[in-house]
Amino acid sequence: MHKSTLFIQFGPDYMRGQPQGGQGYPLRSGYDELDTTLMPPRSGPAFQDQYRNTPSPGAGNHPGYSGLNSVPGVQWRDPDLGEVIEFLSNPNSVIKANACAYLQHLCYMDDPVKAKTRQLGGIPPLVALLNHDIPEIHRNACGALRNLSFGRQNDENKRAIKEAGGTNSLVRLLRKTGDNEVKELVTGVLWNLSSCDDLKRTIIDEALIVIVTSIIIPHSGWDRSGQLTDTHWTTVFRNSSGILRNVSSAGDYGRKKLRESEGLVDALLYLVRNAIERANID
Repeated sequence: MHKSTLFIQFGPDYMRGQPQGGQGYPLRSGYDELDTTLMPPRSGPAFQDQYRNTPSPGAGNHPGYSGLNSVPGVQWRDPDLGEVIEFLSNPNSVIKANACAYLQHLCYMDDPVKAKTRQLGGIPPLVALLNHDIPEIHRNACGALRNLSFGRQNDENKRAIKEAGGTNSLVRLLRKTGDNEVKELVTGVLWNLSSCDDLKRTIIDEALIVIVTSIIIPHSGWDRSGQLTDTHWTTVFRNSSGILRNVSSAGDYGRKKLRESEGLVDALLYLVRNAIERANID
């Protein structure tokens, strides 16, 4: 079975021999996007075959989620980019999931493919799949959007995600999902989007409350009642703090909204003090 997180775009330009910060994390820069250090995509027949023949995990008996091998008389070949994008709207859910995952692979470290995906209309159907009811489709669609939105040179893709209703759809998914991997992927996409100056205000207006109340405060260990606990330094928390770091540069409006977020300043102060006490300075 394929695992979509094996084909995730590496984070900002830290992978080119940059010096490392504490605990092996790369040093930060002024232009902040998702910093992921997972495996690069695989290639070759074995990789290609799994997208042709293997249903995504978690399919169960969901309607429309039958395996690709059940389609009679089909001879498989590598689809081109336009066909992959068309498969995103296929009524068969396993084809949708595999098309998302394959598109995520095609976009890995390939800016021309990212641009062509946008030009061929690939972003709106990916955003639409965020509203699907199968978690594996959520994972793969978010993985593709995360690759498509990575890089300063791909700000047009970030704007296209926003224009397709992507920020609202990502926030809705973040609210409703109980899948931690999906939360990591959603906050990763939002982190990338928040690096685009044009979208910082949108992120503040549409995502700030959910990020603060459902991630930053609970993970910080701070509690309004005074029952303080340890900070949970999870990937979701790291991604969310990266979003806040980016939108804090959105002028007076952004800083005012951050100050007005109930509990945010207290939570951040608590986790900073907690980190200093434990010599966790990264």
